[in-house]
Amino acid sequence: KFCPNCADAVNPCPACGEDNDKGAAACRRYGAALPVPCAHCGAALPAGAKFCSACGQRTTPACSKCGAELAPGAKFCTACGQPTSDTPDTP
Repeated sequence: KFCPNCADAVNPCPACGEDNDKGAAACRRYGAALPVPCAHCGAALPAGAKFCSACGQRTTPACSKCGAELAPGAKFCTACGQPTSDTPDTP
């Protein structure tokens, strides 16, 4: 996880081992998707994972009413119409 020479964090590509910049979404050599850290426990997850394989936490936003997966930036659930927490209250 860390360089043995300088102690910088290593972000290796699972396909080729290329060290990539911190937070990179894809390998700079081959363009393969890089694992992303779980927001809850920090375990490496494959891109697109809906649940963490280490702690079981959901990695995608879900509707508070029906549990359907929400698209990024959605203001309303497409399954039941429930406003998301990002929707401002209307008078």
